[in-house]
Amino acid sequence: MCDKKIKENETKITKDLLMERLNTEFMKPQALSDETFDECACFLFLMCWLEERLFNEKWQQKPQHTKKLCENLYSEIDIDKFDQFGKYFSCRYIDGEKTTTAFENLKLDPRIVRSVEESLINYKNEGTKDEKLLIAYISIIYRFRNNLFHGTKGLENIPTYTKEFKMINNFLIDFLKKIYDIDYNGFNGPLGELPHSNQNFLNIKG
Repeated sequence: MCDKKIKENETKITKDLLMERLNTEFMKPQALSDETFDECACFLFLMCWLEERLFNEKWQQKPQHTKKLCENLYSEIDIDKFDQFGKYFSCRYIDGEKTTTAFENLKLDPRIVRSVEESLINYKNEGTKDEKLLIAYISIIYRFRNNLFHGTKGLENIPTYTKEFKMINNFLIDFLKKIYDIDYNGFNGPLGELPHSNQNFLNIKG
């Protein structure tokens, strides 16, 4: 009886219906476009996919643990493949030897903010592509994730970040392909925890 009643009153929430409601009742002055909707939806699914692949507990997603994963992956990743991402975000966040307002708005964890800043400056000004740059890339992506759900990137200003989400999604799809190619599982690998310095944390078959 209860199940039947719920089904009878159930409204199917389609993309078109959701966008119509948002643009009619909430999104002012800038409407939500199909492109913005699609990029945000892709970002949501790609982040879920990444986290499911690499983590099995929430505490593992802290900056110091993500840093270790990036250190392990750096030698297996062709970081040149992500130059479009690096060029875009280093221009967005770095002006000469200083950071921009957009960088401050990321609200990075104080423990990593200086490292990310230096990595982006060194990349933009000198072309440096060390393991710290990969850490910077992932840190930027995680701030978009956290700011989207808990912070400054609310619905009203989401359309202004469409290009950033597109850049991040292109990074994530290539990054995910690579970690699948090498069968890397992060915390879901054989150790189940962060490795000591003399342990190999890559779960590579063959």
